[in-house]
Amino acid sequence: MNKKILIIGFKYHHHSNFSGYDRVVDYLNKKLSFKYLNIYKLILVKNSSNRIYNLLHRLNHRLVLLLFKYVYSYICKEYDLVHFLYPEDLVSKINLSKNHKQIILASFHQPPSWFESLDTRKRANLSIIDVAICLGTNQISSIKQNLNINNILYLPHGVDCRYFVSHESVRKRNRILIVGSWMRDFDFLEKIISLFDKKYSQIQFDLVIGLSSKKRLNKYNNVKIHSNISNNELLFLYNTSTLVLFALKDAVANNALLESMATENTIIVNDVGSIRDYFNDNAGLIVDKNIMAFEKAIIDVVSDVSITKKYRDYLEEHSKVFCWHNIAEQLFKIYEKY
Repeated sequence: MNKKILIIGFKYHHHSNFSGYDRVVDYLNKKLSFKYLNIYKLILVKNSSNRIYNLLHRLNHRLVLLLFKYVYSYICKEYDLVHFLYPEDLVSKINLSKNHKQIILASFHQPPSWFESLDTRKRANLSIIDVAICLGTNQISSIKQNLNINNILYLPHGVDCRYFVSHESVRKRNRILIVGSWMRDFDFLEKIISLFDKKYSQIQFDLVIGLSSKKRLNKYNNVKIHSNISNNELLFLYNTSTLVLFALKDAVANNALLESMATENTIIVNDVGSIRDYFNDNAGLIVDKNIMAFEKAIIDVVSDVSITKKYRDYLEEHSKVFCWHNIAEQLFKIYEKY
């Protein structure tokens, strides 16, 4: 491929080193030459020579955007294709320019409601995008209706299958894991935790969540909050849990769901958004979001080891579909096409 490619992204602070959409960059490294611009450190990395240009370290988001716009205006012109990994937090907020021969790709992460709520300025900023990559099929119609983008593709989020692996020998009973805060229904989760605190005191909930939800849930005797944990501690929690629980308000791609699948966990989740792009009834339990349905599903899994084995056997193959090397291969073909 002779195209000059620039990939622009960053890593969210709440993601582990092995999580997040920016991980695709590491897998593309083996397939093509490109430059990667991390906007939160504003470092430009040329993968072929591994030269790193430290322009700026963490500052507040507004200043980063202003400085990024300045840097981008100088470096973007030489590239045939530019791929924004997180356009919602970047392209929508600043007015960028491009040359007429350049192709702009963007991978969207937000649910349909985000596109529907866009104001005129943000819609105009996003109009420079030529190709939208959807991480969930539920985004497609919203992008068509709300953004002036003609080329819309679906390519799922990936997971690091080399790091997130199953170690069944350390699996424990009566341990329920909840990971993540984005689009989680904590009102519903609190009702579940409160119910189990009263009726099933032997069952422990391990929560890897943000500080905003920590205060309301830390009061229960059956809850243990894990904050600022290491990569290995997160992996250990995945491998020692009996099941991973998701109560979602909406869903596109979900790092924790993919990591739970890769570690061959039994998963309980409600059917919402793009869940079925990644997950199906053979992979785990998809239940209605009501207290009785969740209670029954949890007790069934905790009480019957054969249930976990059935899903584990299926996930061993199913999760490989989303391994980053497979997603990077498909993204490479998109780059070739445009």
